[in-house]
Amino acid sequence: MKLRILKIFAFVFTFYACEKPIKSNGVIGDEGSLTFVFDKIQMNSNSFEVYTLIPLETTPNNFLSDNLTVKTSEDFIFVFDEQIRDGIHKFDQKGRYVSQIISVGEGPERVNSIADFIISGDNIEILSGKGAYSEIIYFSIVDEKIVNKLKLEIIGFSFEKIGETYYLYSSYNFPFAEYRVSKIDLQGNIISGLLKNDYSGKMMPVVERNFFTNNGSTFLTESFSNKIYELTEHAFKTKYIIDFGRNNIQQDFFENDMMMAFEKLNDNGFYSIRNHFETTDHAFTNLVFQKENAYEQYQIFFDKKSNEIFKNKLQGPWIELLQYPIGITDTNLLIFSIPPQVLLQNAELLNLKLNSGIEIDDNPVLVYLKLKK
Repeated sequence: MKLRILKIFAFVFTFYACEKPIKSNGVIGDEGSLTFVFDKIQMNSNSFEVYTLIPLETTPNNFLSDNLTVKTSEDFIFVFDEQIRDGIHKFDQKGRYVSQIISVGEGPERVNSIADFIISGDNIEILSGKGAYSEIIYFSIVDEKIVNKLKLEIIGFSFEKIGETYYLYSSYNFPFAEYRVSKIDLQGNIISGLLKNDYSGKMMPVVERNFFTNNGSTFLTESFSNKIYELTEHAFKTKYIIDFGRNNIQQDFFENDMMMAFEKLNDNGFYSIRNHFETTDHAFTNLVFQKENAYEQYQIFFDKKSNEIFKNKLQGPWIELLQYPIGITDTNLLIFSIPPQVLLQNAELLNLKLNSGIEIDDNPVLVYLKLKK
């Protein structure tokens, strides 16, 4: 299996310094957080059953890769291809293709780039890079046109909107970002900085999906952290800590040349939290372990009412089937983007009778799965 290496990009920028110093809210405390010792979490061999499928219709102009960011409104499914990164596609709730509502490129109603996007009422809000700074572009879903732009005083790679506040993630991008997370008001003013960027070596932004919002709750994960943070409009706190023992990333990792430090880290082996989704009753965390040529995928399931917790190491066909988690519903169904070829090859395992016309070369299928204990 081809290793999924962290995307480390070298950027060349004209140095940009914020005119206003960013105020820190202080150290993010771990009070009230739950700590799980990974090695002590009971291992269960679990499988899933399919609840429903939404094949994303394939047309001559909307071929998608497998790694998707998917967000929904009441009427539509919006899809951003993390690999191709050429625009945002709109499907109806049954997966029928409507249009490429936003395109990357030059010209009217096009955007320079797409780092992330959110659905906010009748608008899609797009985080876009402009070299030395980022901007939020407001795009009307109904009129399919740009209605406003908001220039930010900082570079960001992922963002989320909660009430009257934006949270912007800038990664390990010193000196361009003093803090990895900035809290910003709707006018673009920086309210405060969180998670101080104490890495002082060469600039190294890690481009990844950091914010995960489900059922009114928002969480943030980082590839080089064993903490999962919960965000509200007025608070930012550590919700969970996963103790990986000797595979915890040590603080001196951030005190060395990043490329050399990452090579050493990869030699020793490390865990990386990739996704976290939560409902009122359950929490689901997706993480990977990477060491030299080894690559393992794990899932952690936490029943918040009973405090029962267990982990699942993906084996055999489940590795490909569950490689791309999308989210979780309020009824605790896990959503995955699954390539048609992988789905068809494992129809018997999933107890599927596929008569829907899905072809091997079609776009990914959104598969809603129920955990079988």
